[in-house]
Amino acid sequence: MTVLAALLAALAVAVAIPDRAAAVERLPRRHGSARPARAGLSSSGACLIAGFAVAFVVGFPAGVVVGAAVAACGPAALSRLEPASVRRDRDRLVLDLPLALDLLAACLTGGASLAAAAGAVATAVPGPCGARLSGVRDALAAGTPPGEAWLSLAR
Repeated sequence: MTVLAALLAALAVAVAIPDRAAAVERLPRRHGSARPARAGLSSSGACLIAGFAVAFVVGFPAGVVVGAAVAACGPAALSRLEPASVRRDRDRLVLDLPLALDLLAACLTGGASLAAAAGAVATAVPGPCGARLSGVRDALAAGTPPGEAWLSLAR
């Protein structure tokens, strides 16, 4: 029984941490842009599952109180695990990504090289997206294979 409750709590926390869909919903919408469909369990839902698991492990009546506290305070606690600057950069990346991809496609369709396209888009899209594309441009200019240079965006 304890193992089952621990597994439920671990699953809830693992699902709650990468809650990128909620970050996208906080962003202002650009005209004509569609938001991606929400996938996965929200941090509130994951904390609710963790609250049930805690209530189950601790038992009645103290478990109900502790489980309710986990379910109510968990989302706020999880949101504080990530620094605000990292959250802002990620939100800005999510917002700028469609524009950056459109610009990259236009540059490549127009005949620009990978390095020139990455440089042009890095100049046109400021912020974290432009900074990352500048790194790709610099890596391509230094002779890094294209696959490895573009893979640096995933880090």
